[in-house]
Order: sequence, then structure tokens, then C-alpha cells
Amino acid sequence: MMPVMDGITCTQKIRLFEKERGLDPKPIIALTANPMPGHKNECKAAGCTDYARKPIDYPSLKALVSKYCIRVERGRGDVVVGIGDSIGLELKLSSSSERSQENDS
Repeated sequence: MMPVMDGITCTQKIRLFEKERGLDPKPIIALTANPMPGHKNECKAAGCTDYARKPIDYPSLKALVSKYCIRVERGRGDVVVGIGDSIGLELKLSSSSERSQENDS
């Protein structure tokens, strides 16, 4: 559970905020350890765009997130990732072996 509110409530508040201001909805991916049947439907009904269960592996998470991102490569692994029409999150994506080599140096 999140410290101030749960993810369902947070999603509902975000969707209300977007609606009141005439904003396009941004993707929200529910990441949950809740094993109860119907939880996926509850997340979708609250406004979540997609759903994943924990434990999640890196390739699955990367594939899920990439469904909702625009990707612009800059070279040497630098990538600009944006959601919809807003670009602004800059990431360096590397394989786990590259990360391991970086930590060794």
C-alpha cells in the first residue's frame, strides 16, 4: 500500500484532475502484488491503462512501458522517452552486463 493513499484512489484522482482540466489521459500502469481475482478489473475500472503483477522481470517491464512511450535514440545508449506529446524523461538504457562492467570500474 502507498503511504498516503492506495493506487486505485490515486489513479481515480489523477483521472479526475485530467478530466477537469481537459487534459489527455496519460498512461498509468498498475504494478501490484495483489493475487485476488478481479484486481486487474478493479485497476482498469479506476482508470489504469495497463496492469502488471509482481514479481516482474526487467524485459517484461521494459516491454510493457515501451507500449506507451515514444523513443528517440541519441547514441551511446542515451534515450529520450516521452509519453504522448510530452518528451522529457532522459534515460540511459544498458544491459545488465554493461551495468556490471560499469560497477567494476
